[in-house]
Amino acid sequence: MNKFLPCLFLTCICVCMPAADVWEMLQRQQQKPWALSGPDSKKAGHGTNMAALLESDVLKKPAQPILVAVIDSGFDFKHKALKNIWFENEAEKKGQDGVDDDKNGFVDDVRGWNFIGGRDGAQVVHGRMELTREVKRLKQLIADGKGSDEDKKLLKTLQEKFVKQRTQRAMSGMRAFTMLGFYREAVRVATAKGVDPKDRNAVANMPVEGADEWMAREALLMMFQQPMNEEMLLKQLDQSTKATRVQFDENFSESAIIGDDPKKMDEVGYGNNNLNATRGHGTSVTSLIAAHGVGKKMRGQAPFGYVKVIPIRAVPDGDERDKDIANALRYAVDSGAKIVNMSFGKYYSPNKAYVDEAFKYAMDKGVLIIIAAGNDGNNVDKNPAFPNAVPDNAAERGLPEMFPNVLAVGASGPKADESLVAEWSNYGKKKVHVFAPGAFVTCADPGSAYGVSHGTSLAAPATTGVAAVLWSQFPDKTYQDIHDAIVKGARTYPRLKVAEPGEGNAVGLSDISVSGGIVDALRSFHYLKHGKLPVTNEKPRKKE
Repeated sequence: MNKFLPCLFLTCICVCMPAADVWEMLQRQQQKPWALSGPDSKKAGHGTNMAALLESDVLKKPAQPILVAVIDSGFDFKHKALKNIWFENEAEKKGQDGVDDDKNGFVDDVRGWNFIGGRDGAQVVHGRMELTREVKRLKQLIADGKGSDEDKKLLKTLQEKFVKQRTQRAMSGMRAFTMLGFYREAVRVATAKGVDPKDRNAVANMPVEGADEWMAREALLMMFQQPMNEEMLLKQLDQSTKATRVQFDENFSESAIIGDDPKKMDEVGYGNNNLNATRGHGTSVTSLIAAHGVGKKMRGQAPFGYVKVIPIRAVPDGDERDKDIANALRYAVDSGAKIVNMSFGKYYSPNKAYVDEAFKYAMDKGVLIIIAAGNDGNNVDKNPAFPNAVPDNAAERGLPEMFPNVLAVGASGPKADESLVAEWSNYGKKKVHVFAPGAFVTCADPGSAYGVSHGTSLAAPATTGVAAVLWSQFPDKTYQDIHDAIVKGARTYPRLKVAEPGEGNAVGLSDISVSGGIVDALRSFHYLKHGKLPVTNEKPRKKE
């Protein structure tokens, strides 16, 4: 599953789109930060309405911040917008190096833990797709004479999907290469007109004649907004090529780097404490929760001091292993997290039972899990993505039909029209609870940079930030109370028809989600405080 949809990926598609569609895309690409806005905002978009809740002046800074765990790919701890938001394990911080001071099985986990690192400091940057691992497993099973006829049939099916997906990824690489050429052509056009392509003001004021010059100017302006240049594009292309090579390499071994036993699910202590970002995903996700405003760049949903983030690394550029996700979740719970954000996913989960047990562990400990629905335009009621809230063989194992502590989030855009739900967002009337800002969202990137990105990976942390603020104001509430407040407090659009992702049919939000709406901090706050929804979107009044 795509974890994240960077806007630059879309740039190369522009050359194949009608001019009207290109114009719409470029306009939205320049969308101002809107994730905290509400329906009454004329300048931004239909976000979480957190801005209205903040302006109402009813929030009180909590005595203790809510602990939120982010299980992701790595983090930029030096980013200006993320300073002083990180959890620290005091026992390990004050203890001896190389000693498991708090006796939790993880040595020197001062800030968190990296489940995809080796004891020698090595990192799994790129990992295999789960499909690749399954093809490898079945081949070995059959080669050992242990494969059934069903195994052979399944292998044939998966091999066909393997070839198809590998081809699609190769085509993505070609589009990235096209994007590089597109940028170079834009530089050539600007230079030919005597405009310095590195001077933003000069480019913005460049007179244009014809579609080619217009496209060149807009492309360069988008690059400034990211920001991006040729060197960075080349690096991105190189990383994409390396990732694809590993993702479909049957003989690649994550365990050869990590040093774990891949068959021992409940192994404790493997990995290392290197949580630094090798790519931008974890930084961007965290920023949507808790970034504090730097100028007018962006800010997270939770005000400074309301949240502390436990960073946990378990997601490579590829598919995460079930073992790592389950163990990371247990680690988050044992570290005191009240909310766990999971902005990742895949379509195969060979050890789902072990992940289910970790979800139950979190449920029993009163922890809320917020997951990204996925970015493939799929109805997950029919084509489930993993992890999810539905345990395998629930009745036989004494588990609920759906874990009540799991909230699945799809992605919405800034406009209350047919595009309100992102066309690539996964959805489901039964299994996707709400939608939240995930299209054209401003977030932090490594190196104290900022960019506009897309994905349910961003919708989930926007929801996580709202949940953390709500729980900070009502600390005696349970995960079920917070879950219910977000779902029941969702902002609905009863008369609006949106385009069904992946299909294009006109549907209501209640046809493609549990709540039938967008996360709304103001309405959810009102629900928690008064036990009912407000009649209007009025801001609550501060007590005299």
